[in-house]
Amino acid sequence: MFNLHYDTQIHRKADLKKMMKKTPGVAVAVDNYCALEIIDKTYRIISSRSSANAYKVYWKSNKYFQEIIDKSKEYKELKELIRK
Repeated sequence: MFNLHYDTQIHRKADLKKMMKKTPGVAVAVDNYCALEIIDKTYRIISSRSSANAYKVYWKSNKYFQEIIDKSKEYKELKELIRK
């Protein structure tokens, strides 16, 4: 699941948190000026503004997690991104 404009639309964060409570997987939320680039089975986070981020969000053991995904020029394994 992907969630765009995470930083600019007021209800995005709260709505995604509620939605993920019902979803067993992982979501990626992306601020404006940031992107998730996927090539084959790899990914990287790129951004045109240092303040723009992408986040891995999920629930685990009844606790909500929102982790900033590191920006990188290097590609990483996609399976690592979707693992809780």
